[in-house]
Amino acid sequence: MLKTLIFSPADLPSRGISLDELKEKESLWLRGPVFLLQSIERWPKQPLLNPYEKDNNIIQEHKIYIDIYVNQITVEKIHEVEIT
Repeated sequence: MLKTLIFSPADLPSRGISLDELKEKESLWLRGPVFLLQSIERWPKQPLLNPYEKDNNIIQEHKIYIDIYVNQITVEKIHEVEIT
């Protein structure tokens, strides 16, 4: 959780931070994490997950649902009216 708080300031309120704590972390809240001010080479490294690899403990399940509705209306001719 600490890592998330450091890197994602948008998560601060949703993780139950108090208003006083938010005021203390105001620079993080308004400007983002400090590493964004550094060159990209100094940014934290994150492992990239390949969604096609089976060994990264991700179970993917896809379900497709198709609903088909059909209405049939039969209109019977009652009588024909001529307009003259």
